[in-house]
Amino acid sequence: MIFMDHFFERVTMPKKSSSSSSSKKKDVHVVPNPDGGWQVIREGASRASSNHETKANASAAGKVTAEREKVDLIEHNKDGKIARQNSYGNDPNPPKDKNR
Repeated sequence: MIFMDHFFERVTMPKKSSSSSSSKKKDVHVVPNPDGGWQVIREGASRASSNHETKANASAAGKVTAEREKVDLIEHNKDGKIARQNSYGNDPNPPKDKNR
């Protein structure tokens, strides 16, 4: 459980300011489950949204949630480091060529 405690320290949201940060939607993370398999969890959440046997299944479920909520999907490796991040919301750096 020490690993997950350390992981959540890195995933928690920054301290709230008095502005509109309380209305900011929380990103979706795909992380290893300490009991085996993978889980989908929102930033700052104390429980997983869903648990899956494979990372691919967890990533697919996380993608559906991230697209629906228009937030980022952040996939982690087994060691907890970020492996990939996809934005399904308001991307601050959209592609310049929108025809691709």
